[in-house]
Amino acid sequence: MIAGEFIFSLPNGLQGYMLSGFGEQHRYDAVDTVARDPRRDDKLVINGESCISCHAGGLNVRDDEVRPAYEAAGLDAATKSRLDALYPDKAAMAALFDADNAVYREALAKLGYDAGGPEPIKASCDVYLTDRKLTDHRQQAGETDAVF
Repeated sequence: MIAGEFIFSLPNGLQGYMLSGFGEQHRYDAVDTVARDPRRDDKLVINGESCISCHAGGLNVRDDEVRPAYEAAGLDAATKSRLDALYPDKAAMAALFDADNAVYREALAKLGYDAGGPEPIKASCDVYLTDRKLTDHRQQAGETDAVF
């Protein structure tokens, strides 16, 4: 595996994020050939900051590409049954996404945030950096400002 992006639920209902690299390396940014953050001028994905910016409203629902692929492959019944257990159908997945996002929105509400409101993380980071006249060139190999 060259890189991985992980999103998970914390005990309080908020989300946790992690980026990994080759050989189970923990990363603070993502290799730009793997992921990009369109909200940032440098397009660098920063663990936490970029993640919560993109997922401010919760999990982003995507269509399953795996189940349709194996259903079209003409697999034997036993293999298909095992895969069906790993990849629920579209309705079941939609229910799982809805349930997870409901828990997340409830956790945000307890903190006074509206999951449908403006995304505050990127703007807050920009204000912080501008106020301190810092550049934002954090990269895995070495941070450029003493703050990072």
